[in-house]
Amino acid sequence: MRYSFVVIILAFCSERVEPQTRFVHLGAKAAAMGGAFTGLADGPTGFYWNPAGLAFDRFSSTGLYVGPIAKIGDARSSDAQGKGFSVSFPFMGFAFTRLKHDLKRDESLSSLVTDDFVLTLLQSLPIDNLVVAANIHYLRGMFLTEGESTVSSWDVDVGVMYEPHERMRFGVTMQKLREARFQLPDGRGTRLRRHIRGGGAIQFPRSVVVTGDLDLFRQGFDLDEFRELSMGVEKAWLDERLFVRAGLRTEITSSGVIKPVPSFGIGIRVLNVDIDTAYRTDGGHREEAFWVNLSLAK
Repeated sequence: MRYSFVVIILAFCSERVEPQTRFVHLGAKAAAMGGAFTGLADGPTGFYWNPAGLAFDRFSSTGLYVGPIAKIGDARSSDAQGKGFSVSFPFMGFAFTRLKHDLKRDESLSSLVTDDFVLTLLQSLPIDNLVVAANIHYLRGMFLTEGESTVSSWDVDVGVMYEPHERMRFGVTMQKLREARFQLPDGRGTRLRRHIRGGGAIQFPRSVVVTGDLDLFRQGFDLDEFRELSMGVEKAWLDERLFVRAGLRTEITSSGVIKPVPSFGIGIRVLNVDIDTAYRTDGGHREEAFWVNLSLAK
């Protein structure tokens, strides 16, 4: 236990890092709940939100995820911004994700696509229901303006999850601790910035779950820095075969709080198969997104 707290303290006390690219709301369930998912972290993209969440899943599962189809201004991208698959167990997991990162700092390198191979390892701690876990990333990056030129890197995430009560969880995720670098032979390149996010989830009677997340590090670009605050809710019906989800996310900037952006989604469970969808509006200042998950639990 003491080692996990040392990691957290060092992360908070470290020198302030530069603003990073925007945090992706990976997966349908997370996107539908406004990105308030660090304290829940289940389903096919749970490893991304908090790898320690795998320890609290009762099943092994296999899942596919795709989205978002993004709109920036008046232009619509025909390519999904993220897609992949995962295989998870309560003690370890494996995932592959392809993500497109917007690099507004350098117009000559407008976008970076990463193929991310992830191995998740978990370790229970002496305190009951306290788990620490790590994602080990091997990344292959391709700058879209450079044809087929690819560069490789690696990184590590650390997640902590604590369940003091069967209806309550709290989690912290520290992503990209190494800040993976991608550099071309001519010296141009970028790195994926470190990010820390915390959250919680509370289950209420009548199959209602309420979640909340807050960025502990800022994200964004230069003059567009912010911390994201997210809230989500899930209600299950028909003996947990139908799920309705909704969320709100807002950005806390130096000039104030931006108007919250809503999101919503529906999930259906047929036997051991879950089909989840999510839609997030653009809110006039961020992209809209549509996500779909398909997962099989055993």
